[in-house]
Amino acid sequence: VWQDMQLAAVRLAKLVGYTNAGTVEYLYMEDNTYSFLELNPRLQVEHPVTEMITNVNLPSAQLQIAMGIPLYCIPDIRRLYGVDENDVTPIAFDLEPPVEPRGHVIACRITAENPDAGFQPTSGAIRELNFRSTVNVWGYFSVDGSGRVHEYADSQFGHLFSWGTTREIARKNMAQALREFSIRGEIRTTIEYLLQLVQNENYIRNEINTSWLDSLIRNNLQTTKPDACFVVLVAAACNAFTTFKSNKKEYISYLKRGQIPPSTLLTTCSHEDLIYDNVKYKIDVYLSGDSLLTLTANHSSVQMQIRELADCGFLLNANGQSHVAYIMNTPAGIRLNIDGVTCIFSQEYDPTVLRCPNSGKLARFLVNCGDHISQGQAFAEMEVMKMYLPLVAQESCTVTKLVKSAGSVIQSGDILGYVQVDDPSKVRKAEIFTDQLPALNKKSVQVKRPHHSVKHAISMIESFINGYWVPLDQLSTTLNSFREAVKDSTLPFYEYLDTISTMESCLPEDMKDELNSILFKSHETQSTEQEDETDMKFKDEFP
Repeated sequence: VWQDMQLAAVRLAKLVGYTNAGTVEYLYMEDNTYSFLELNPRLQVEHPVTEMITNVNLPSAQLQIAMGIPLYCIPDIRRLYGVDENDVTPIAFDLEPPVEPRGHVIACRITAENPDAGFQPTSGAIRELNFRSTVNVWGYFSVDGSGRVHEYADSQFGHLFSWGTTREIARKNMAQALREFSIRGEIRTTIEYLLQLVQNENYIRNEINTSWLDSLIRNNLQTTKPDACFVVLVAAACNAFTTFKSNKKEYISYLKRGQIPPSTLLTTCSHEDLIYDNVKYKIDVYLSGDSLLTLTANHSSVQMQIRELADCGFLLNANGQSHVAYIMNTPAGIRLNIDGVTCIFSQEYDPTVLRCPNSGKLARFLVNCGDHISQGQAFAEMEVMKMYLPLVAQESCTVTKLVKSAGSVIQSGDILGYVQVDDPSKVRKAEIFTDQLPALNKKSVQVKRPHHSVKHAISMIESFINGYWVPLDQLSTTLNSFREAVKDSTLPFYEYLDTISTMESCLPEDMKDELNSILFKSHETQSTEQEDETDMKFKDEFP
């Protein structure tokens, strides 16, 4: 069937007298039959698929054909048919068997669409676009890290192509490329959704058809998200850390001007109200060290290590694992990207305000002031990327004021008008989070060696003395462990080993031998009558 398709495409091109590159499209049926769809007299955006399975540079071949060079004289074509590329003998294309493809290629279109909202187009600035092509995966994009997808463009701005000797290898290469793809900005993309698709069991078994994607959309296939409470804690930590950093910068600026800073800038607490998945979280975030945050809610607490990255992101450590997060405040709410997964926080819902969910152009209002709107009824239309999208009312209401005019360019979250709700008691409200916070440190390794306990205790005590907020129970536990550690007879030996490890390579061999002899001689001269379990452990570890 594959060979018949190729031969039929050649016959069709000859029948209509078509010259140069073109694409014939077929519809393949499950009964091994196929039907002609169309001939596109141009390169397709997927032309790298053909290039990767044939090693033919199609744009180059186009130019050479236009220059009058016969097809059989083009080196790429001659190599494809296994003949000498430096020769000019004609090739009987009609008699030659169709060329077998070299491996398999999977292509993914990268579009500025929101898969969580019915793939509605989105527009806005791009702050970072980081993709590195490899031997087996190649990508091209019409924008870069300083570009913008505007509301009058097509939603597609990039393409990925994955090659493999088998379809499964090509699929795995594509999945890995999508995981490593990094893009941040005001737009939403389909990257996370594409990763779900190429890992879908039906796609892996190649049991798909033209209605497969529609069935997934009907069944509301969503991208995999991290635990909701963990997402909220990360967002609260990033927001609070930004606040603390801003306060410190402002405090220093007062001092540089010779002014007395407000004492409020020294606060070590930031309150965060966040709404995620229609649940409202009230989190208090305390600064417990230069890079340590304590988050509390409902009489429970967790701690996170956090550092700011050079690209304005954050590196957080929880559960013994590191996470990279980027946070952006938009008029529609907070957008958090954690480990490549986008999570959207909503604002406090105000049913008396009509807001725009996307950026674009307001085409027209479908209602006037004083008109009544039923829940789910469209009250306006907006133009986004050559598409007209209806804007629907969330509640049954009466329009009291329209603040935008037709033809206006609007951004996501902009207010379009005000309404009076028919029945305020029916307005949906976010539920309040009342559970305990998860134990993020449950996987952390317990500090056992005395010098580690001492260092940890000194660090926490210094933070407390310097004015950071440290939980009193944690401080009490730390002091107890400090008292036990300083009584441990192996403490000076562990401290010596810890110090010598950083300079051992720089010391002469005779000096190292002398230091080691002093160390172990000192340890051996200790009273053997009080040789406890700790001493035995030390001797076992350093015989």
